[in-house]
Amino acid sequence: MVFSSSGVASTSKPEHAGSLILKDGAGKVVQRKLIYTDKELIVGRDKTKCHWIIEDPQISRKHLRIYSIVYDADDPSEVDVLVYAEDLSQNGTFWNGSFIGKGNGGFLLSQDDTLKLAKNVFLVFETHRSPDTSNCFDLVQEKEMRTFSESYIVTDRLLGSGAFGRVFMAVEQKTRSQLACKVVDLRKFKQQRPSRRSEKQDNTKLEEKLRIYYREVEILSSISHPNIISLEKVFVTHNTLYMFQDLVTGGDLFSYIESKNGKLSEVEAAVITRQVVIALCFLHKNGIVHRDLKPDNILMTSLSAGCRIVLTDFGASRRIHSPLSRMMSIVGTDEYAAP
Repeated sequence: MVFSSSGVASTSKPEHAGSLILKDGAGKVVQRKLIYTDKELIVGRDKTKCHWIIEDPQISRKHLRIYSIVYDADDPSEVDVLVYAEDLSQNGTFWNGSFIGKGNGGFLLSQDDTLKLAKNVFLVFETHRSPDTSNCFDLVQEKEMRTFSESYIVTDRLLGSGAFGRVFMAVEQKTRSQLACKVVDLRKFKQQRPSRRSEKQDNTKLEEKLRIYYREVEILSSISHPNIISLEKVFVTHNTLYMFQDLVTGGDLFSYIESKNGKLSEVEAAVITRQVVIALCFLHKNGIVHRDLKPDNILMTSLSAGCRIVLTDFGASRRIHSPLSRMMSIVGTDEYAAP
């Protein structure tokens, strides 16, 4: 095997998102390649189309695409850079021993993940900073997750977090497909009834938040549409709510627009808008209103123009029982609310 690399010179200094370590069949390190947030990395044999050339007969002309998603460039500490690997090959690529396959989208990479490109060609991923895996789950949650571990594994790879819940990467055991799992600690909501008025108001807010999670589960479990996030499975214990959903690998519309320097072509905007309208029409036909439509809640299935979009985050949604029904409560995000 002969290994070399090529690429286009850049005057800017992009952010380092991680690296890939090339190893041979004996586990010997051959080469290391840096991954940057603003550049995709194409791996293959074609010297005119690839950034990393691997001259092995089992490697396709364009074998693998590595790309990054930055959800919040202003505050990268909130959601870490997500690095994905997309199989472009004819012979196939394996992620940690599981077949990816061409046309199946990107696979999220975590520390020490191994990509097998050929019999003697392996790429090992290293993150750009040491992952914090401490105290992801307590002993109670670890015991709970063992009850469904034959079907689903919740990893310690944190994808996002909020005041009451965190989202982790999960794996469906039978197909080895990647999912997102929202873990909500219900113990925070099960406080004793307070005596003081201010504490009563705080408790009311917690109860309403809990109802929002259950309402989201009820609504998503009752519908199915290609432009609406799919709810794979839900487990509810006395202490925790586990929601397994599709892991959509192209980031959200906000980060997509930022990657285009804040501008979309008319055709791109029209394709996205049309899919959003189709999703909303489906919801309204089924008596459901979303009530928090914004770029952050519109997910992209890929970074390619014209890709399928997915509407997500149904925490503010609710059912209406009549077309004449009016909702008096103020919900949603101020910046995107109607005047």
